[in-house]
Amino acid sequence: MAGRPAIGTRWLCVGGAVVQAVAGPLPVAAVPIGAMLVGADGGQLAVRWIGRTRLFPAELAAQPRLWPVLVAAGALAEGQPAHDMVVLAEQALHVPGHPAMAAKWLVNGASIGRPAPDVPLDVFCLELDGPGPPAGGMFAPADSAASASPDDTALLALRRHLARHAGLATGPLRGSLDVARHDRVGGWAADLAAPDRPVVVEVLVDGVLSPPFAAVLFRRDLEAAGVSDGRRGFRAPFDAPLTPSGCHLVRVRRAADGADLPGSPALLDRVEGLSGLLDRVAPDVRLAETVGVAAALLARRVADDR
Repeated sequence: MAGRPAIGTRWLCVGGAVVQAVAGPLPVAAVPIGAMLVGADGGQLAVRWIGRTRLFPAELAAQPRLWPVLVAAGALAEGQPAHDMVVLAEQALHVPGHPAMAAKWLVNGASIGRPAPDVPLDVFCLELDGPGPPAGGMFAPADSAASASPDDTALLALRRHLARHAGLATGPLRGSLDVARHDRVGGWAADLAAPDRPVVVEVLVDGVLSPPFAAVLFRRDLEAAGVSDGRRGFRAPFDAPLTPSGCHLVRVRRAADGADLPGSPALLDRVEGLSGLLDRVAPDVRLAETVGVAAALLARRVADDR
């Protein structure tokens, strides 16, 4: 998306979205520069620039954070949305009586899912001359501020509401946090009340929440033990290895109700002897990153040897 002028506010949407223009609804791919859109506040917004990026399945497979969210018809309230829709992870979803939250936080594996895309994903960026957003509820902010974790109490209340609305019941939680390391977590999860439905779990590191995902990794040991079809495992690498110079509290919980997985939380100890080295190389960003990765690998080896 090179060549974008530095003016206005930017909003993202997936290909196939319908934009409410003053002249009438338009597919986002057909919106011309200079078009006047209807704003969410009823005002008018001029399109100053349009960018388009196509992400192919191979790219998306390596970057789950970019996967869109599939919201089923009626998932948010009666008749809302009116039909199945695909939205970006950061797009705010509005449920009556609850604060708006980004779609990525509300995945429940049933009425709101996040399946791996098997077709190319087109993402459009519209730069507008006003604060926005456009009307229609199909846009996510292009800045990174929306990635902040929501209030945990409000989030769990909204998830419970959406689960009741979808007729999803939660039962006793089985599973285990088998692996908690400086670079990843792993384990398995199953719900006794819904053995055929994957459990959606999420990870918190030092209280910082990551978006939920379904535990659907196949494990032969689970299959042999009769845990569904064996596809109840998970392995989640961290975006960046945790620093081994400090302790870290790692939690894995069921997203629907916040119930901790057996074995969670786990405390990762600091790896002795690395703090001074990390402090000395801190001014050199590249060297610090290299040492940090090496330290995390060493931390994992230490944990394996215990």
